[in-house]
Amino acid sequence: MNLYELKKYASQKMLDYPQLREEIWSYYELAYSEVEEGNNESRECDMAVNTIDFIINEMIIENHIEARLEVMEWRLTLLDNSSVIDTTVIQATDRSDAMSKAKSLLKSQGITHKFKLNKIKKQKL
Repeated sequence: MNLYELKKYASQKMLDYPQLREEIWSYYELAYSEVEEGNNESRECDMAVNTIDFIINEMIIENHIEARLEVMEWRLTLLDNSSVIDTTVIQATDRSDAMSKAKSLLKSQGITHKFKLNKIKKQKL
């Protein structure tokens, strides 16, 4: 591949993935400047194409994972000697996330009571 072909390739990818426009163009510019400095044109263009393909695939995978992410609602119950003081609902992706959010919420409000978490329901994001 040469710089002309790389420019056409990058331009098409920028049309296909406008959210990556600046990043894609930066790899074209990097290849161009490396060739201007005397590096092998074919090698620099191939590296740019590989990197552009990588960032596109990374974005596609990330979007796919986010699309499948489920949010669960958790009931946070504050306890004092086994008596319920208060309840609230927390949205989190899993129990660990809910526990972290519960601790953070309680700490930010200066609450030191014991608590329990119960899963309420799932909803797809």
